[in-house]
Amino acid sequence: MTGRRRGVLLVEAHLEESGGLRVSHEVARRLPGAGVRARMFVLQRSTSGKPLLEVDPSVEVVHGTSRPVQLRRALLPSLLRLVREARRSDVVLSGSEIGYGLLAGWLAARLARRPFAVIVQSQLQRALDEWVPPRLHGLTRWVHARTDLALCVSAGLVEQLLAAGLPESRAVVVPVGVDVDAVRRAGALPLAPPLADLVGDRPFAVAAGRLSTSKGFDVLLRAWALARERSADVRRHVLLVIGEGDDRDALEALVDELGLRGAVHLPGFSDQLQRALATASLFVLSSRYEGMGSFVLLEAMAHGTPVVATDCRSGPRELLEGGALGSLVRVDDVEALAAAVVAHAEQPERLAATATDRRERAEQFTPQRWVAEVARALAPWSPPTSLRRPGAPR
Repeated sequence: MTGRRRGVLLVEAHLEESGGLRVSHEVARRLPGAGVRARMFVLQRSTSGKPLLEVDPSVEVVHGTSRPVQLRRALLPSLLRLVREARRSDVVLSGSEIGYGLLAGWLAARLARRPFAVIVQSQLQRALDEWVPPRLHGLTRWVHARTDLALCVSAGLVEQLLAAGLPESRAVVVPVGVDVDAVRRAGALPLAPPLADLVGDRPFAVAAGRLSTSKGFDVLLRAWALARERSADVRRHVLLVIGEGDDRDALEALVDELGLRGAVHLPGFSDQLQRALATASLFVLSSRYEGMGSFVLLEAMAHGTPVVATDCRSGPRELLEGGALGSLVRVDDVEALAAAVVAHAEQPERLAATATDRRERAEQFTPQRWVAEVARALAPWSPPTSLRRPGAPR
């Protein structure tokens, strides 16, 4: 780098804890190890009161505002500062395929005459339907069609980007991964309160993620109730659904409706997630859609924990090698999910036999490898002459 230019500027709307934010944080944290300087730009200091990501001290974070304010008040001053920071960078990178971070990042990159890239972590149309107001759907697709590089965490994410107008030459598949050693260290200790109090001395299953429609926890609760009706072995288990989100009230109501109070707990976010995954008798992924199959699935595999997962578009089938390393069931199929839970509870040795294979499969997706691939994908930009004017193609 020369002058004031400083590698990659990674843009996020806020720092509220999520799997997607953890991906972009890992990119910012590890890119320097691959020879690329990186900073994070955060549009808004959150006012929601939701848990925030604990940013590694090595990551430089630039905030668009000096204090917590609502996004509508933060957007203009944040955008002005974002443009200034973009001019000091070689490339602007959005950590998400949707949201104000994507839109503001693209605009700032064009105003600063810098290339713009995006980390695509989920099915574009599904993400739009769940998280983005309809008035912004067309604009989001328009931005994707004019993005200079899309870094897709799974091959299954490319198709919808091409349908939005992105040239195929601008899509690169970079599967994400987890730090297996760190995951296992975090899971080495036994559960402590409050999770230990919820479980007691009973075997337990774990599901984890944002409490939202995409994660299919409503289907999981109905399947768990059905499995309990059919199997005494399942009735001995407790189900922990670890995470937080807008669907909490609806899921709590469903727990009561299904008579699962005491058999299912929604403890919110927990710093004991790895301990729970390491000691659970089963991990269940009930998602309607994913990007790479979710970080937490890879984390469960790193521990060798038995897995039942929906065969949702992009991710689980690839990670579980077509079902060889875990049970795959149809999306939104309560009956199939219940049957898989019962089958494992009554014959746990089948999935337990592939524990070593699951651990080894998780080890193939190291963050060092995928961040190095991100660095290689971004390497051509210093920036190229063809990208010195807004909207120019690669």
